Amino acid sequence: MDDAVQLACIVSTYMKKKLPIILLRTLGDMERPTSSDVEISHPKDWSLEFALEVDRALDVIARAFHNQGI
Repeated sequence: MDDAVQLACIVSTYMKKKLPIILLRTLGDMERPTSSDVEISHPKDWSLEFALEVDRALDVIARAFHNQGI
């Protein structure tokens, strides 16, 4: 598999796991997870800059949900 495609798959899996946690925290409609065992860590081979960019994208998606009242 091409490196870019493989990385895209890893990013999408990370985002799929992390987005519900972010939505629960930002929307506040549901009980917020408080345990650290629900935290999703970045893959260790990601640079800090890349990890921050992916998390920034997740924040934008969460704001889109919030703005639509979803």
